[in-house]
Amino acid sequence: MHTGTITEGIGTRCDSLAEPVASPNCGPQIVRGEAGRHEWAGIGDLSVRQISNETQDCVSPSTAVKSFLLTILLASVSLCALAQGSLNFANFGGGLNAPVTDWDGSKLVGHKDGGFGAYFIADLHWAPGIVTDSTLLLPLGQPADFHKTNGYFFGGARTIPGAPGGTTITAQVRVFDSTIWEIPPPLFQLGESALFQVTLTSPPYPPAFLTGLAPFAMSPPVSRYRPQLNLSTSVTDALLFSWQPYAYADLRLQQNPDLNTTNWVTVTNLPVLTNSVSQVLYQIDIPVPSGQMFYRLSSQ
Repeated sequence: MHTGTITEGIGTRCDSLAEPVASPNCGPQIVRGEAGRHEWAGIGDLSVRQISNETQDCVSPSTAVKSFLLTILLASVSLCALAQGSLNFANFGGGLNAPVTDWDGSKLVGHKDGGFGAYFIADLHWAPGIVTDSTLLLPLGQPADFHKTNGYFFGGARTIPGAPGGTTITAQVRVFDSTIWEIPPPLFQLGESALFQVTLTSPPYPPAFLTGLAPFAMSPPVSRYRPQLNLSTSVTDALLFSWQPYAYADLRLQQNPDLNTTNWVTVTNLPVLTNSVSQVLYQIDIPVPSGQMFYRLSSQ
């Protein structure tokens, strides 16, 4: 509210002391009243010039209508800004059937009865638009657990911050062993889906299904510490090497007959992932060498 001399400008003006009158000479909306006591409210940027305390003012009906429509438009924009896009964070429903399997092909369950007692949860990672680099995705931070659902999670509606309905996002579901958040165990598992796109919805429409999500599998239990190379003999009297899967590198067995040289050669036999009673191991067997030989694990 302003009180003072009569002014003219682009905006909506009102006067508590007099009713507005129409005049053919008016462009902007102006009000008439006692000189020196006028109150008005404007919309947008005002370009104002002083007339005088004695000038008769007027109102343009067309400008009033335009101001009213502009007010409605601004209100509509504000309401749309509040309508955040949402999706249904689940891998089943609405025609979608994308179970998560364990590394051995079995359906993933929330708690493992044996091994290291893993408890698995899924979270959504996303970025606006269409991207192909998964490192650009941000975690939503609203995970869902598996319980005993045999490969399925049902997180329900999730709102994507800053992304209104109708926005297309790139998404990825990442599943991990929740004990990674606690005192880090020596072994853990991770899994991630392929990238896919989702077009978000907003009320009155239901949350969008993750229709682009495809089934995916978990990694085997991997070690967060560089594993130890174990050596024994097989039933065929071959050398049997074994080691735990390493989380941060793909390890290969190498051999060298002389430690004074750097002539390390990668063994051509590929390791086989096996599930023993107590742990998952990579194993490889090679013939006993005819002479001296040294072995090591090296990242590829």
